[in-house]
Amino acid sequence: MIRSASLYTFEIDDLDHALEDIQSQLNNNLTLLKNTAAILHCEPDFIESGVVAHICNALSFPIVGNTTIAQATNASDGVLMLSMLVFTSDDVLFIPVHTEGHSDDFWGSIQNSFLSAQPETSLPLKLILAYPPLFDKYPGDDYINAFQNLCGNVPIFGSVATEDEITIKVHSASICNGVSYTDEFSYLLVYGNVSPRFLISAVPQKSDLFEASVITKASSNILQEIDGLRTIDFFEQISLAKNGVLCDGIEFIPFILSLKKEDGSLSHSFVRAIMNLTEEGFAYCRGIMYENAVFSIGSNAASNIINSSKETTQLLNMESNIHAALIYSCVVRRIALVKTPQIELEIVRQTIRPDIPFMASYAGGELGPTAMNGSEAENRFHNFSFIICIL
Repeated sequence: MIRSASLYTFEIDDLDHALEDIQSQLNNNLTLLKNTAAILHCEPDFIESGVVAHICNALSFPIVGNTTIAQATNASDGVLMLSMLVFTSDDVLFIPVHTEGHSDDFWGSIQNSFLSAQPETSLPLKLILAYPPLFDKYPGDDYINAFQNLCGNVPIFGSVATEDEITIKVHSASICNGVSYTDEFSYLLVYGNVSPRFLISAVPQKSDLFEASVITKASSNILQEIDGLRTIDFFEQISLAKNGVLCDGIEFIPFILSLKKEDGSLSHSFVRAIMNLTEEGFAYCRGIMYENAVFSIGSNAASNIINSSKETTQLLNMESNIHAALIYSCVVRRIALVKTPQIELEIVRQTIRPDIPFMASYAGGELGPTAMNGSEAENRFHNFSFIICIL
């Protein structure tokens, strides 16, 4: 069984004061058991000031995570903030891992780091909490595929690093034991007596531009044809492009994919973001685009974002035996909230049961199962989604 507590500090300049904030909250809220680890998220300035390294070096347990632009815990929420969710247990084992040479050898670095980190234990691997950097050249699904090649359908949950300047991505980083990496991948392996559950909310379909279509040609994260039309031609037909150029803001539009099963029914939906065009008039996307998938547009209206977050948090409240909750929302959802960017996290804090230790933050992409079949997960990479891991 896991016990947990959420911690935070707004102190960005005084290293000892920041550590005192974290240590006093930890002492007051959690008695550490045999095995302990934590997930940490922060605004990038906390790395540059030395606060992250100072806190991680002072604490006696492994810590992994990444940068974000806004966070929430049970006690507070904010932007210039560092937050932690600490797990402790006598029968759950936590192993922190980071890659070496990830930017040069994506697949090999994950395999080598995973295999070298395997502990001498009979406990089963139950969960991977993943915090990759943002690599434009790799679709987020590649992290899912890399782990599934190594350990099957173990649930994978986490967030891609992000920062305030989301189109520049200079300061976003992955974190492992106080060291930040702009081009390495950090993750936490969780073994033992834990049965994670997951909630995922995307956005409702918006049908005033076009009805559901079908992806007729794609290669990895390159969307080539929809309904037999070259991607740019399709988008011009629905007024999302003109004269061979995508309209401004298309990267903030959620596109919903549903895969067809063998019986003809559709899988759980997941969301993709389209970033820009290739020279051929195809679209570069954040995640893998699947041929024969049903393709539709979702709503990015602020009211739908707020309602989906609140409804999913209410579903969390209906669960029993909750010892911790990790919550990630896509950074594009925050951007779409325009004048009230912090309202989603404020609503989560107001809605969640006070007895549930939680940490919430924004992600440059979300990793989480859309369905569980016993202990086996249907892992997916998501955009524009709101996801929860219940422990």
